Amino acid sequence: MDRDAFELMAAAEKSHWWFRGRRDFIEAALRRVAPPAGATVLDAGCGSGGNLALLGRFGTLFGFEYDAEARAVAVASGHGTIAFGALPD
Repeated sequence: MDRDAFELMAAAEKSHWWFRGRRDFIEAALRRVAPPAGATVLDAGCGSGGNLALLGRFGTLFGFEYDAEARAVAVASGHGTIAFGALPD
């Protein structure tokens, strides 16, 4: 990803209406599914971690991200265990 675009997106994830609305949709979907207490939650390709705080409320959180800069921002958020990884591996 272009570094300038990444920085803008990472900064916007907390407050921009699109990201907030997307989290509202994700939360509503997860509440309908009602994961059991102590569920394991995976954010595959977590980017800079904009959804980690939300996902962590539904269980033990793990994430992975290929991009080193995005992964560093996600790790710094302090939500869950974030590792290097890429789909389909």
